Amino acid sequence: MKTPREILLHQHRIAETRLNQIRREAVRVAADVNRRSAPVRKLTFAATVVRPLVVLWRELVLPARWAWGGIATVWVVIGILSLSQSDRTTVVAKVSPRSAQELRAASEQRRELLLELALLPTTELALPPKPNLQPRSERNCEFLNA
Repeated sequence: MKTPREILLHQHRIAETRLNQIRREAVRVAADVNRRSAPVRKLTFAATVVRPLVVLWRELVLPARWAWGGIATVWVVIGILSLSQSDRTTVVAKVSPRSAQELRAASEQRRELLLELALLPTTELALPPKPNLQPRSERNCEFLNA
């Protein structure tokens, strides 16, 4: 039994050659029109830099222009408020650097005050150990001698 497709193709087999000829003519005419109307594309500044920026503008900004406009408005308001608040100037007193003697005396005074607050006798306060300033190769290793 023949399929419906076979029946239709058998009935229109005569028209198939004519349809192929019409199809070729239509494709040839369309190709000629496209060749004449297509601009010669050269690698220019506009094609390499500006074109991607235009595409980016169309894809990101234009669909959400109300949102971007709202964000821009908020930033303008923040900028205006920031500029209106910057009129107040603050004067900072210049502090002269202290000398080493003043720092040492202040440290001693602070230590004495802490001792008075803790009610400890001054003899119980041990001074911090002085660092060993000898090179490591000349240090005496006491733990090895034991």
